[in-house]
Amino acid sequence: MKAKLLGVVLAAALCGSTAMATNVNLRVQGPNGEPTVNVAPGGIVSYRVVAELSDNLNEGLALVGFSLDYTGGAIGQQGNTPNSAPMTNFVKDAGITNPAGFGGTMIGGELIQCGGAQNTIKNTVANAPFPIGTVITGIASFGAPAVVLTGSFTKPAGPGDFQLVAFDVFANVITDGETGEVFWATQAAGVGTITNLTITGGDANLVLPTNPACGVSWPRSANNFAFLEFDADLAAPLAGQVQIRELLAGGTFGADLSANFTFSIQNNGAAFPRVLTIRETGTRLADRKWYAITNNGWAGVAAFKVDIVHLIGDADGNGRTLGADASLINSQISPLLQPDKRTDIDGNGRVLGADFSLANSKISPLAVTKPTGHTCSP
Repeated sequence: MKAKLLGVVLAAALCGSTAMATNVNLRVQGPNGEPTVNVAPGGIVSYRVVAELSDNLNEGLALVGFSLDYTGGAIGQQGNTPNSAPMTNFVKDAGITNPAGFGGTMIGGELIQCGGAQNTIKNTVANAPFPIGTVITGIASFGAPAVVLTGSFTKPAGPGDFQLVAFDVFANVITDGETGEVFWATQAAGVGTITNLTITGGDANLVLPTNPACGVSWPRSANNFAFLEFDADLAAPLAGQVQIRELLAGGTFGADLSANFTFSIQNNGAAFPRVLTIRETGTRLADRKWYAITNNGWAGVAAFKVDIVHLIGDADGNGRTLGADASLINSQISPLLQPDKRTDIDGNGRVLGADFSLANSKISPLAVTKPTGHTCSP
């Protein structure tokens, strides 16, 4: 266990008692709170560290420190400044950190002493150049966890599952009832539970549901699209590595149509490149036919099969083109661009009267029977 240099530096300044009624619980997670992330070797592992105190018998974190170790190799020096408030008040000059900064010091492949402390002693520049920030109370209170660090690193080459482990955790909390009239008295916190992040190294897996979902329709007469999200960062497939084929009876397929589609990788809602975007170029699909999107040797991606029926005018996705679809389209008519709308039946980027008319011409109470021998995967 490494010496707590940050704690030693701050001990006199923080003037905390030795009481440890409150514990700090620490969770190392994926960027959206996941306990496990799937990243191929050479991919980017993004993570966050979340702190939460075990009770509300205090006024939140005054100091927090911890070290990180990646069991698959060195992760390299991380950024020194948290991405957002309130943790910026723990960073020099507002707060105080170890000499290398809030992001910790790289020693022997481990990232030692991430973290910092607030200006609980109410120092001003007349006394010392830092810390000079104001104290924020309630940080990481029980029931209101706080992200205390975010970071990312390139996963080293090599197979296997690994962990990003937090150790040497320590914290001080602001004593309950403090107002900061003279200074903010603090207390040492104990260490509660520590949960680490697991990084798996297998192929990227399809995240369900897709758009359209498996078994739902492509409703356009031209320029249909699909969005498939995965659980790891992606590189765009090469020609033919993702196929689009008509479903035939007995689990067989027609010819590959992928040359008539474009494939690109887009960011998901968390800004990671994990969404395969597929777009039809013009009219390549036959109405009232079933098609499958499948992996055909796309490196680093697990096998998948998404079955979609081409059913022009099925704006609500219920598997039939009915008067309700025409009514839905009519309710959304506008001259403004409306990209990727199901009610844009002719695929020109707008929902207009022509879309209503096209859907109205396709009305039928009959669903399209899926050929035998086909199921979606996963």
